[in-house]
Amino acid sequence: MTTSAAEIAVLFADIGDSTALYEALGDTDAHRIVSGVLDTLSDVARRHGGTVVKEIGDEIMVTLDTADAAAAAACDMHEALEDRNEHDSGKTAVSVRIGLFHGPVIARTEDIYGDTVNIAARMVQQAKARQTVLPRATAAMLSGAFRRSTRFIDYATIRGKGEVELVELLWEHDDLTLAAGADQAVDSSASPAGRLRVRYGECEVVLDASRTVLVLGRNRICNLRIDEPMASRQHVRIERRNGRYFLIDQSTNGTWLQQADAREQFIRRSEHPLIDAGRISLGRRLDDARAKTVEFLVEPA
Repeated sequence: MTTSAAEIAVLFADIGDSTALYEALGDTDAHRIVSGVLDTLSDVARRHGGTVVKEIGDEIMVTLDTADAAAAAACDMHEALEDRNEHDSGKTAVSVRIGLFHGPVIARTEDIYGDTVNIAARMVQQAKARQTVLPRATAAMLSGAFRRSTRFIDYATIRGKGEVELVELLWEHDDLTLAAGADQAVDSSASPAGRLRVRYGECEVVLDASRTVLVLGRNRICNLRIDEPMASRQHVRIERRNGRYFLIDQSTNGTWLQQADAREQFIRRSEHPLIDAGRISLGRRLDDARAKTVEFLVEPA
């Protein structure tokens, strides 16, 4: 039996209230739905470079190289099930609760062991449906865009670790806007900025000191809904922060940005300042004939 040690991220995703599915639909239909959902979660994990270690009933355990990869996979798992539920003619909505932790593990053939696994399992127990929970120490390892999408939820006592601060990784439009708004309130020293005009087709949204956040994507609750199959449900967020405007990608397929210097930049799970004027495409290169282009203009103060 091969044994090795490494520091990685461990993620547990558990299907919420699957017992109710079995009671409502019977064993055959419920098992088919649960199996399909586990396949979807596994596919998302692999797209982010993850390894599905095992299935445990209606739960999967996944390893990923970094905390960022685990956070991206968690957000996309929730989004994938939102897509599934939106198109489910059988009205059998399914959600997951997710817990993750980054730390050392002991890897033996086809399985992993250690405190990191135990803590990640404890995190999923703390999570509610449609929620991702992780310790503050793991959240501190996330890159800026992910780190700003976390908020404190509680403390929990973990055996051998004492009291641990828990945070939630936000992925939904309303919660992300709230988190961004909280950041704005703290930064009272930011210098005044001009307005930002964002246009898609005949629709235009203006950001300024009174409206500081804009979300673009294909979800109907986005501020600008983009009719693009390659776009995520809440694909990209634009924030007014520290006297400047920032584009923050939170998608699966990334965002293409072209500014005044005409260079085309690819942004994925990171952020970039918006300067002067330019174009944005969600999930496709700007030179793709199918791209749905969003235009922006930063007006001077």
